[in-house]
Amino acid sequence: MKRFDPILWVVFCLPLAIYIFQLCPTVYVHDSGELITAAYVLGIAHPAGSPTYCLVGKLLQLLLPVGPIAFQLNAMSAFWAALSVLLFYVLIRAILGNMLISLSCAWIFAFSLTFWSQALVAEVYTLMICLLLCACFLIHSFSQNDDPRILYCFGYIWGLLMTVHMEFTLMTPLIWLVIGHHLVERKHGLGTIKALFWLSFFFLVGLLPYLYLPLRSVHNPVIDWGNPETMALFIDHLTARTVQQRMFALDWVDYVPRLTDYVRIILEDTCYLGLAGMVGLVLPWPNKNVLRYLLLIVLIIDAGFVVLLDQVPIQSEAYAIPSVLAVCLGLAGLGQKIAQKQEKLHVLGLILPALLLILNGPQLNRNSNFIVSDHALNIVYQVPPGSTIFSREDNTTFVLLYHHVVEKRRSDLTLFDTAHNVFHNPYGRLFHLESPSQILAIRQNVEEKIVHQKSKAGLHVLYTDLELPFSTTEFELEPCGILGLAYRNSSPSIGPTWCNPITSLRGEHDPAVTKDWMTRAVLAMFYYKLAQSRWLTEPDLARKSLKLAATRNDAYPELQYMIGRSFQKHGLIEDAIAQYERAQFMSKRLWQASVQLAYLRAQQGDYGRAMKNAKQALAYNATQPEIHQIIALILAKQGKHVEAEQYFQQALSHDPQSYQISYNFVRFYLDRNDYRKGELLLLEKRDLFPENTQFLELLFQAQAGQSSWQSARDTAAALCALDPDSHSAKIMLAQAFLGLHQDSQACELLKQVLEQEPDHEQALAFHQRCGERP
Repeated sequence: MKRFDPILWVVFCLPLAIYIFQLCPTVYVHDSGELITAAYVLGIAHPAGSPTYCLVGKLLQLLLPVGPIAFQLNAMSAFWAALSVLLFYVLIRAILGNMLISLSCAWIFAFSLTFWSQALVAEVYTLMICLLLCACFLIHSFSQNDDPRILYCFGYIWGLLMTVHMEFTLMTPLIWLVIGHHLVERKHGLGTIKALFWLSFFFLVGLLPYLYLPLRSVHNPVIDWGNPETMALFIDHLTARTVQQRMFALDWVDYVPRLTDYVRIILEDTCYLGLAGMVGLVLPWPNKNVLRYLLLIVLIIDAGFVVLLDQVPIQSEAYAIPSVLAVCLGLAGLGQKIAQKQEKLHVLGLILPALLLILNGPQLNRNSNFIVSDHALNIVYQVPPGSTIFSREDNTTFVLLYHHVVEKRRSDLTLFDTAHNVFHNPYGRLFHLESPSQILAIRQNVEEKIVHQKSKAGLHVLYTDLELPFSTTEFELEPCGILGLAYRNSSPSIGPTWCNPITSLRGEHDPAVTKDWMTRAVLAMFYYKLAQSRWLTEPDLARKSLKLAATRNDAYPELQYMIGRSFQKHGLIEDAIAQYERAQFMSKRLWQASVQLAYLRAQQGDYGRAMKNAKQALAYNATQPEIHQIIALILAKQGKHVEAEQYFQQALSHDPQSYQISYNFVRFYLDRNDYRKGELLLLEKRDLFPENTQFLELLFQAQAGQSSWQSARDTAAALCALDPDSHSAKIMLAQAFLGLHQDSQACELLKQVLEQEPDHEQALAFHQRCGERP
């Protein structure tokens, strides 16, 4: 190549110009808000922390303080993406010596759907790919001349790469083996051990940015994910302990859809030439095998990472970008072999990137997408001064984080993250160290106190969710615009005037504003919340909003389930069943939808289909007590009492402290007139619910059914003590007195009831047994 080849400027500047033109002007979905804020405050981002990204991002803000911080970090992604394209071209040109093939494959990668999408928003992936290509260029150069200095540079870059994304940790041992094998083949002898030692040394030097995590965490920045101040917490963060819990969580058959999605990403990103690129990697590259092996390792490990990481479907296509890069490099090698036989194909190769540019450009443009940002702004500007907001779900929390911390909007508000990852939260212990039940217990205890304190001070507490994940009698949530307003009384009412919902977001109806599936998910959730505020006053509009939410995103099964719950709550059973079926079809693992279908169909008397739905749920979550309970209830309705009793016992074994399961189990015994078993179960659980009137009423029925009137009298007396004005409690106590032949005391109680409610049928019936007329 010429020393100053003008084509290099074209390779770099054309993609950069397109990226800058389409750049998102503000904060975007997913990790965008979190990473921008982490760079701005020098905080700790999600595991494994991405310290190099945060440090480079902060340096950019200091050197180029032009425009909003979000736009600066978005532009940084565009720069690293364009530089990656240039490095791709230089690497292929150095290997093949063919300008047109190098240019074609570089631009195929530049305009591939997933990589291009990450070049327009603040994310780690373009910096990651830039470093990966540097590593590829260095390993290629080393394989040509065996200069150990180049190898040591590779070690440093590879270590630095891992401080951007820890996925490459899994590849490192295999790559070291390949390098060691190469050194042995070249007969370096004892120099092999020395070279590997210094390679590893410079690799560790590349990892030094990770020391930033504990050093910065000590100062408790506003985003201090995992609080990695101690060695144990530091290791948890580096090893992404929370992510590990999600890997291998499915049955092997459930990974097939994820594998299908992974292959689809590669094919769509490469104009369906991805398989040819894989063939190009497998075919031998004379004198260049070290790079080829590195790329094969990247492809295989990245495939495993993407497929095994989480639950279906794949929700971050960006994980597959290293695979797309590998197959594009393989495609270049295969293209060279074909072009040697058909020279005219050199020029035709440029048609492919042009085709990608035409196909992908319109659907990726982010330059007028304010939907996600406006959604968060509507939240913070809706609420009155001094309010507290509990936020859940990344697409909401991270955008609120950016606006509140970086842009300093509504500094009078207090924001908390219910996942305990960002903001200065009040929860104490880190949630990744606790079990799900312990997390809910901590949340309930803390949030009840905050709601009590703020309400007492005349301030408001709101939730970005409309339902609480825990049961509490201290407060409830009422829809308020697109938020849930916490009330400390039990009587729901239409919220204050400032609760008036915002009914649209800027650009949502503009076809020129492109919307990826995450933006559509935000819109769908917006309409769902809007519907909840409309049920009390405009039920027809509420139903319309829910229907709109259901069509805004077809890859969001959890939302379809929530829409079904809303329909069910408001008595639209057929609509609810349709939504549950849709959610179930979209995600077989969403067992909650199957459970709700089982409940509704059992209520309709369709026990066969109800049982089928319940067994579907059980197949995906055999330890969930609610599933065992619904099966028990269905079996009881079918008269299969022995099996029903077994499923009730299994339900209680999975959650011995569940009030609802205990209550239904006792009702099951009482309905069968098995009063003795019902009483024993009630006495066993009584310490858990000592002052629960429903439990005491069941205990009275069990004792009365056995004519144990002395015990029944004591139970009824306890009910009267808990609620002296309760007519039902007085009637139960009167019934016990009658059973003990203490008619005068029974009549006195019944007279008290009839004086206040003369037509009370049960009181009249028992009063007649006293031998008196009312």
